[in-house]
Amino acid sequence: LLVCIPLGFASFWLAFSPSIIFACNFMAVMPMAWLIGKSTQVLALSVGGVAGKLIAAHRGCIIEVLMCLACIHQGDLPMIQFFLLGLILSKMLLVLGAALLWGGAFVNKLSFQEDGSRVQGSLLLLSVLCIVLPTMHSVLLP
Repeated sequence: LLVCIPLGFASFWLAFSPSIIFACNFMAVMPMAWLIGKSTQVLALSVGGVAGKLIAAHRGCIIEVLMCLACIHQGDLPMIQFFLLGLILSKMLLVLGAALLWGGAFVNKLSFQEDGSRVQGSLLLLSVLCIVLPTMHSVLLP
């Protein structure tokens, strides 16, 4: 799949159809994401400690960071806001739902930590307010 990287550039420069350009670049992202994941894993192991754990925890977010940088470069602020909101909601709700579904299938009584649920609820509320408040401000005060 690494051969798709130059194919993505070539398809853009040769003005192929947008679907072919997207397909080539999509196929090129997969091995790059794997390489980025492996390199951050090695970096986290060599750094060690809390810094290594932080690096390891955020290694899967590189694609999201690149998408946000592309939107910033294009000046598309609403896209960035909704992209980040979707990212937060999907990470929190999808992981929570999958954990509850998986745990409920194999365990009769589930338990959880109250502090963790408070933090998750606060983050969820904060992420929704970060989108709702600026939207309300722009609608009510043009």
